[in-house]
Amino acid sequence: EKTCQLEGLCTVHGLDQMEQKYLRLLHEGCGSPMRVGTLSARLGVPARTLSGVIETYLLRVGLVTRQNDGRELTTLGLEYLQQMESSK
Repeated sequence: EKTCQLEGLCTVHGLDQMEQKYLRLLHEGCGSPMRVGTLSARLGVPARTLSGVIETYLLRVGLVTRQNDGRELTTLGLEYLQQMESSK
């Protein structure tokens, strides 16, 4: 747990800071789907990196969904963010 904190990883899913920021950006979207281009620009990473690296695990564990009109935070993703905020 101490190592995770030093590396900026969450202890629940092992998410790094970029993955955590990705989830927070989706949450700031107020429930509206966010396109990959918007997320990419706000995170400062290429869209290909975003969809191939950052989203892969988040999709697999059910924290986000990928729709035709953009990416959305799932109920599980929202619960995760709330848990992270309450543990600060």
